[in-house]
Amino acid sequence: MNIISCHIRRIVLLLWALLGVPMATLRAQEEKADGTNRVIVSKQDMRITVLCPRGDTLAVFPIACGRNYGDKQQEWDFRTPEGHFVIESVEDTSLWPRDSTRQETPGEIYGPRFFRLKTPGFTGIGIHGTANPQVIPGRITMGCIRLSNEDLKAFSRLVDVDTRVDILPDKGRERGSFSKLARGDDY
Repeated sequence: MNIISCHIRRIVLLLWALLGVPMATLRAQEEKADGTNRVIVSKQDMRITVLCPRGDTLAVFPIACGRNYGDKQQEWDFRTPEGHFVIESVEDTSLWPRDSTRQETPGEIYGPRFFRLKTPGFTGIGIHGTANPQVIPGRITMGCIRLSNEDLKAFSRLVDVDTRVDILPDKGRERGSFSKLARGDDY
């Protein structure tokens, strides 16, 4: 990229920022979702952070997670699993069949996309939106991670299938654990 186009790009980004375009959206224009970005979920801090391959923060969003504290032990325990996972599929919830026992459509319940996580031993765990953004941040899910639908749209531009997702434990970890994961170390 030549020096003139770099300056033009910076001017355009500055104008977008002055017009109030969210920073996550601006950074999403710079980093293409190709499975190489990483996601860190902090249940303790109730936030999800997307990191680029170099470790720079691309976006941070508030979340809701499992109603109960601790690592998922069994189905229906209302806990969000902890550990290293990957996004195994990105699903358009408008294509899901409607549950006849509910008034809402799947798109209203889960938002426009469902990022299904590969969680050995458990099914149906993912990152999705919500029709009730007022519950974020909060502990209200059966184990999934919820973002507002607006944040989910920005998130979807930063991740894809095979993106690594690290879910940090609730408590009992040193404050430096996020830094270790950002470097790629295990916790």
